[in-house]
Amino acid sequence: VKGNVLYNNEQVRFHPDLSAGIHKMQRDYDDVRKRLRDKGIHKHRIIFPARLLLTHGERSYTFQTPAE
Repeated sequence: VKGNVLYNNEQVRFHPDLSAGIHKMQRDYDDVRKRLRDKGIHKHRIIFPARLLLTHGERSYTFQTPAE
């Protein structure tokens, strides 16, 4: 779904139906993402299946594991 979907004036978000294994792999990035937010770095997201995409300035970086 592209754009905003509202229900009773509340934004509704849609998430893909993921297997438990992929969901866990994505959750493994939670600590890294929290540290990025704490440092004011908000241009990051998880891309399928479980990679971190970080944008800094004009460059984008993809990380295959949370340890990277």
